[in-house]
Amino acid sequence: MTERGIRQVEIAEFFNTSQSVLSRTLTCLRQTGVVSKRSGDEARRVTTPMEDRFLIIQARRQPFATAHQYLQSLSNATGTRISNQIVRNRLREVGLTSYKASNRTQ
Repeated sequence: MTERGIRQVEIAEFFNTSQSVLSRTLTCLRQTGVVSKRSGDEARRVTTPMEDRFLIIQARRQPFATAHQYLQSLSNATGTRISNQIVRNRLREVGLTSYKASNRTQ
């Protein structure tokens, strides 16, 4: 359609998408020759499957611990440094949860 001289805005309206999406797609097509998403573009996992299993075992042994406590035990055992959010994500993937530390003092 672009080779026929039709404007990007009109093409985007035809496909019910925005002009910026069409522009990026056409640029990708011109540079690589393909439009589909390349494999390997996903974010790399910071933890290994063994470290994930370690976190799951810790969560089952200590069900009322916080994510920070789980990451401390992982760090002590393997030296891996990760965030509380990664711990929560890994546990959520298998249907477990961690507790958030309370800011209240009694």
